[in-house]
Amino acid sequence: MTLSEVMTPEAKVCRETDSIIECAQIMADFGVGFLPVVNDEGELVGTVTDRDITLRAVAKGMDMEGPIGEIMSDKPIHLQEGDSLAQAEELMMEGHIRRIVVVDDSKHPVGVVSLSDIVRNEDDSRAREVYETVAEPIEQERTVEQFAGMGCCG
Repeated sequence: MTLSEVMTPEAKVCRETDSIIECAQIMADFGVGFLPVVNDEGELVGTVTDRDITLRAVAKGMDMEGPIGEIMSDKPIHLQEGDSLAQAEELMMEGHIRRIVVVDDSKHPVGVVSLSDIVRNEDDSRAREVYETVAEPIEQERTVEQFAGMGCCG
């Protein structure tokens, strides 16, 4: 099964120059807690979560009018539309990550695959395995950026 068959299509995005508050508003408007971040050409350059906004901006008293690029994770884990669901599951389990951006050949986000997509499309035992592995606690100092540096996604 390919990611194009299971992903949530038409990912909402924000630009790296958008303000933190603008990105938070996009999340609120669409009921999401995760956004791919793109450059002016629409290419994936990062991701941001509601938790990133809370811990990296609000808790540190940052100016909410500052650019989201200052707090985003800048080495986004991503796969392509034709990659398999199994590849996404393995990346999620290895990195303990809950969402992966799906991009086209030009690195433009076209969707997001999440744990929810796995639950909807896998048999119960595989979905449970992926969920339990992703949910396991990991070392606090290990970040998405460090995982991305492992050469998983090119």
